[in-house]
Amino acid sequence: MTNSEKPLPKVVYLNESKFRDAMLGLRRRGGAHQRAYEKACTLITGLSYGVEELNKLTNHGEGRIKHCRKYDLSNDAHRLVTLQTDGYIYLLFVGTHDEEDKWLDQNRGLTITVHADTKKIQVTHITRIEEGGARESAGPNFAASTDENIPYLKRLEGFDVREVVPQAFLVKQLEALNENSTEDDIQEIARHIAESDAETGVMLLDVLLELRAGNKYRALARIEQFRGKATDVAADPTLEAKAVQSQVNSENLVVLSELEDEEIRKLFAPDKFQEWMLFPHKEQKRIAEKDSDKPMVLTGVSGSGKTCVLVHRARYLARKYPGERILLLTLNRSLCRLLQNLVQALCSPEELKTIHVLAFYDYFEKLTRQFGPAEYLEQLRQLAQKHPQGEEIQATIRQVNPSVYARDGPARKIGHR
Repeated sequence: MTNSEKPLPKVVYLNESKFRDAMLGLRRRGGAHQRAYEKACTLITGLSYGVEELNKLTNHGEGRIKHCRKYDLSNDAHRLVTLQTDGYIYLLFVGTHDEEDKWLDQNRGLTITVHADTKKIQVTHITRIEEGGARESAGPNFAASTDENIPYLKRLEGFDVREVVPQAFLVKQLEALNENSTEDDIQEIARHIAESDAETGVMLLDVLLELRAGNKYRALARIEQFRGKATDVAADPTLEAKAVQSQVNSENLVVLSELEDEEIRKLFAPDKFQEWMLFPHKEQKRIAEKDSDKPMVLTGVSGSGKTCVLVHRARYLARKYPGERILLLTLNRSLCRLLQNLVQALCSPEELKTIHVLAFYDYFEKLTRQFGPAEYLEQLRQLAQKHPQGEEIQATIRQVNPSVYARDGPARKIGHR
């Protein structure tokens, strides 16, 4: 493949990067800052379509973050910071020149890693002494403080510091570090370990600073990188591409190049953006728009994006069958309210006319009222006659007030023998 035929890099937004917060911070300040925000929106859209910008700054001389590339937004007063690989452009930060410089100091060694087994993409920090040393500390994250003040390393599942530090007296000191420990305490013990094992000392420094800043998952990602299970995304383009498209990253990553211009703008618009789950992963979109003559069952762990698929499925059906009634049925009213908000944010007024969101209880209450509570209760009485505990069931039914469709008497326990 020639250079002219090489696929264009795709623009990626990582939820954990806090890039959106930085964008909205510019917008709120107004004036020149808001103009920089607008320029950033235009630039991001342009990068999504492969438009080469004249205001690109090369990464030559920027040693704080590998693969870093910056863009001027307004006469060198504002800059957009990205991390770029052969296939992807990751949005990291936007702000004034001074804010960008401070952010780079505090994020020296920032690395986007991908786990070889799980395909999880995660931001972490890897101190590279030969490239300028440790980053400037942002200080402790008091919002992440715990009442129990659990020692930092005790917060990491699947990691025992004794696997990398054999000296019992050092293990004891490391396991005692907690929210009362200063950065000097952390630096001192890390330096002591680094005297005999530089890589381990630097790794523990990075892990403890992540934990002090409240970044547990970044600390775990740094450990996985140290173990050789996670690698810099730029080091393995094939693994990176699989990870970007993997469902495991759907809650933390969206490829902006796969969205329409309006959807990209919505992501950075405070009055329109509702939830991260409104932006579907490519596989989620495929499932939401899949046609089938049979009922479909979507399974997945919490946070895997089932709600996103459900909302986009409703919009797809509303567009495909205009005038028909589309029902979203949920298990409880709190989820019902969430879905209603998401549907309102995603769909047009015409689509909203056909989509109905109801909790399970409210839907079946409507059905029983339509068919008549008295008739339904009578049907239950007849069914109860054949049940081993029919007398107890009928006694419970007699306590139900048909006008409110609820039991007036005390609760009765009915179980199978």
